[in-house]
Amino acid sequence: MPSSADATHYDPLHAAIAWATYIIDAFTLEQLRAYPDKFEQYENKARKDWTREMRTEFTEWTKGTRRLFQKMDVYCGKVGQVTGGVMRKLADEHAHEQLLAIFVPNRNGRDGRNRRDVVREVLKDLVFVNSVLRAPDVSLVCDVPTLKMRRLVPIGRNMLKVWPELRFRQYIHITFEHTQEMIERYGTVGLWSTEGSESINKIVRITCERQARSTTAKAAVDIMYSIMRRNQPGIRSWLLGEFEY
Repeated sequence: MPSSADATHYDPLHAAIAWATYIIDAFTLEQLRAYPDKFEQYENKARKDWTREMRTEFTEWTKGTRRLFQKMDVYCGKVGQVTGGVMRKLADEHAHEQLLAIFVPNRNGRDGRNRRDVVREVLKDLVFVNSVLRAPDVSLVCDVPTLKMRRLVPIGRNMLKVWPELRFRQYIHITFEHTQEMIERYGTVGLWSTEGSESINKIVRITCERQARSTTAKAAVDIMYSIMRRNQPGIRSWLLGEFEY
């Protein structure tokens, strides 16, 4: 991603990971609500104002949230990393009630609203955001000229209200501020996706580890040969499970 503060385009894969990381932190806060004395020190206090002890403690709680995701067969990666599987789970409407039952205590907040109802609305908004990031034709999902002001900005404001303790990192900020601009300029956010190159990188790594010869020069030849074979119709049909025995 461009390091410039003026960057207006982004990779939807890493944006999805940023969103998933944010929600994992949010779910951790929700679980802390089950312990009022513990949650009191975090409530309505911006993360930048947390003490070192609070940050360390919160990190340990976050590890527990990740373990719960792993029990749902969603791999979260190491601390500081989140895989795309988390976002896919969050964007699955059929999984929302399970997520709420596991991560959000069935109790009211200070505003008198049940926290599961509040978080359910956020998850619903997350489904919409994910559909915008993934849609080949965004006009089928929403009205593009009004996307920012009518949909994305209100979603962002609501999330800041639901979890005032957390802040938006750059990818989430750009999602709210520049997604409409990207769609109007390029037609879809997906043109900037790095998922294809990530897939090639995985093929290269596996080939290098399991099939390539030992020297760098020979390994490079083996990797390129492996990629070439995947482009042959016979090999492709075999890899896609279409090979007829």
